[in-house]
Amino acid sequence: MSLGRTLLVLALVGSTAAWAQRKKDDAPLPYDEQGEDDDKRRDLPRRSDATSEPAPEPDVESKGRRRSLASLDDPNIGLSLEVVGAALLLDSSRGQTVEGLGLGGIRVTWEWSRTFLTDEFWREIFFLDLTWFASRSSGPGGFGGTTEIFDSVNYHYFTLAPAFAFPLGKTPLAVYGQVGGGVNYQTSSIFVQSQDSTNISAVRFVLQYGLGLRARIHFISEESFRENGYTGIPCLSVRLELTRFRRAYMDDTVIGGSVGITF
Repeated sequence: MSLGRTLLVLALVGSTAAWAQRKKDDAPLPYDEQGEDDDKRRDLPRRSDATSEPAPEPDVESKGRRRSLASLDDPNIGLSLEVVGAALLLDSSRGQTVEGLGLGGIRVTWEWSRTFLTDEFWREIFFLDLTWFASRSSGPGGFGGTTEIFDSVNYHYFTLAPAFAFPLGKTPLAVYGQVGGGVNYQTSSIFVQSQDSTNISAVRFVLQYGLGLRARIHFISEESFRENGYTGIPCLSVRLELTRFRRAYMDDTVIGGSVGITF
């Protein structure tokens, strides 16, 4: 055999052995089943046990979780003092439909929902008005008198009226309606030829009802409040209203508004 044939035979034998070894290495490893591990494996139940209930929260944590922060964002206690100015349309007792007079007064408002409620929405809903309205007709130019005979009349309305407001989104405005009651105190002085007057007075129950638009305008911005905290008088309160008084068999109408400060 020549040298070339000998080298060829050796090359073929070496490549065959290498291919067989590579094929053996690529084969998957056999799974080693160990019976001892299977015997030691714990038998699991078909249905797991119910999850244990968590321990109840302490009252302190529970109350703290439910606490609303609305009173911190807007700390006003909801007490307002306002000056009222309006036109009073009196139901005429002389058969002339209405008789116009000027009207003034003072109003104290308590937003009691801000005192007793913590929810951000409901804190803005309920309030209570305690109001004194006053008007006067005096002299011959009042209700058709003359320089010889004329009448001076004073009207005072003292009312207590709960109200229900509906905030207009995130604006400072709210529409409200109210129904309440009170008394009307009326005095009349009749003058005849500049002699001593004849004075009479009367007290009547009145029913108050009406609609309006109110606003609470902060003197400081929300950003300034968050940076510097609560300082000074917080709000300017403004109101427009249409209110009626049922006085005996007559209905008086008030068209006007008020402006004041809310603490």
